[in-house]
Amino acid sequence: LNELYVKDHQKFIDYNIRDVELVDRLEDKLGLITLAMTIAYKGGVNYNDTFANVPVWDAIINRNLRDRGIIENGRKYQTKDGQIEGAYVKDPQIGLHKWVVSFDLNSLYPHLIMQYNMSPETIVGDRIDCSVNDLLDNKHYDIPDGHCMSARGNLFKTEPKGLLPSLVEEFYNDRVVTKQEMLKAEQELQIFEGDKFERYKLEKKIATLGNQQMAIKILMNSLYGAMSNEYFRYFDNRIAESITMSGQLTIRYAEKVINEYINKILKTVEVDYVIAIDTDSLYIDLGSFVDATLGSNVS
Repeated sequence: LNELYVKDHQKFIDYNIRDVELVDRLEDKLGLITLAMTIAYKGGVNYNDTFANVPVWDAIINRNLRDRGIIENGRKYQTKDGQIEGAYVKDPQIGLHKWVVSFDLNSLYPHLIMQYNMSPETIVGDRIDCSVNDLLDNKHYDIPDGHCMSARGNLFKTEPKGLLPSLVEEFYNDRVVTKQEMLKAEQELQIFEGDKFERYKLEKKIATLGNQQMAIKILMNSLYGAMSNEYFRYFDNRIAESITMSGQLTIRYAEKVINEYINKILKTVEVDYVIAIDTDSLYIDLGSFVDATLGSNVS
């Protein structure tokens, strides 16, 4: 490029203009720069900080505490006492399957944080000896009043609402409203009959709302990433594993209930109709169900 700058300056300028045009076209299609700017605005951080979970959530939490007149005690360094147990992934049933449907749990980890009221100031007591398999078998545990137990066996106070659940709920409700506005604008665009300028304004509105709701989704889902990072000042191995293990329990319980239901409908015994699971998604083979209700010739 330096040689081009010296020997053919005009071509060098044209080359750079073309690069800018390509980046601009990519931005129009993907909106990644706008998305990063939206996350930075929502999180209250610099643009470079949007590429990591820790700085964004550090800023969000500390700003919320400051607004409530609470002073954070300072950075606390902790180390992981081992690898954090991750999500549940079921080995798929190999082969060709017809009539496969998928069910996805909506914002699983954020909802678990709200459901169990998981937060550094709500976790209490020692870990109760339990396992996901025991909980799936409905094993009974004595849990003190005013507490709930995660699938890891950690107890959390149910009142008052913790800092993290409050922030997640605020983000979630904000996303629901923003997404509804986006969908409404998309419906308006489908029947729009105005001039090009008004159409462009509506398309711009849809793009802006889409970026806003996606930024909120990314922020919510990135909280677990921060909680499982030992360099995050609010890192807690117990909370991080409570999230993942409770996620395991939720998706595996869904698998159990679905298999029981389909076996009951089709009068089969212990047939596994869930052909694959990944974190928050179930893939179900309804081929036998379709054959039994509509006939095997349906394609």
